[in-house]
Amino acid sequence: MTQWQDHRCVATLAAVCAEAGVFADAIEWQKKAIEILLPSDTIQWQADYESRLMRYQSDKPYDKGNLWSFSTGRLLGWWKFDEDSAALP
Repeated sequence: MTQWQDHRCVATLAAVCAEAGVFADAIEWQKKAIEILLPSDTIQWQADYESRLMRYQSDKPYDKGNLWSFSTGRLLGWWKFDEDSAALP
C-alpha cells in the first residue's frame, strides 16, 4: 500500500525478519528504511535505525528498550546520577 516508501513500515518489516532469524533480509530492509528517510525524519530516526542495522548485522533481533519511545524515536528519560546532592540548596 505504501509502495515501500514509508520508512516505518519498512523498518517494521526488518524487525519482523530479524525476529524470525532471517537476518540477511532484515539487513536489506533496514538499509532500505534508512535510504528512504526524508530529510525531515532523519534527525528523529537515523540513529535508531542505524543501531537496529548494527544489531541485525550481529545476528541479533531488535531489542525494545524502556527508555526510548519506538513510536516516535525520542528519548523518554535520562538519568546521569553524577550530581552532588550537597551542592543543592
